[in-house]
Amino acid sequence: MQYTHNKIELNTALELTKEKNIAGIKDSSGDFISFARGVYTSVPESFSWIQGEDYLDGSSFNIGADGAVTGLGNVFIEPYIQMYKEAKKGNYQKVNEMQKKINKLYEIIQVTGGKAIPAIKAGTALLGRSSKWMKIISTSLNDDEVEKIEKILIELNLIKSK
Repeated sequence: MQYTHNKIELNTALELTKEKNIAGIKDSSGDFISFARGVYTSVPESFSWIQGEDYLDGSSFNIGADGAVTGLGNVFIEPYIQMYKEAKKGNYQKVNEMQKKINKLYEIIQVTGGKAIPAIKAGTALLGRSSKWMKIISTSLNDDEVEKIEKILIELNLIKSK
């Protein structure tokens, strides 16, 4: 999928749903059409469709996805939890509100030029839960990039302005 760059085609995924030792699929490809077609296909009840692209979580829950996997949630997990709960209640308007918060949070990756893991680490560091430093120091964000992330976290009311 996204990081392996080996997309599993829908027909293959549907064949895999028949295997007793496969519980589900996490799709990070961003191909919502195939994901939605999978969700709408009759598969064993024990098989789960899991969304792995943060921008598509709300839409996925609104059509019946079973869950989501997010790295970005390490920074701010509450909208993901609320989204899941509201989807289970069928409150699609609230799901969409939570998606807007997630979209805003996603800006921490955008302002760093797509450096997802360093951005997540910097975000958690600004919240006092880790260090911004990556194992390979040269991949850590510079002060200007961290400042951009800080502004977004302030806009989300996760931290206070200095």
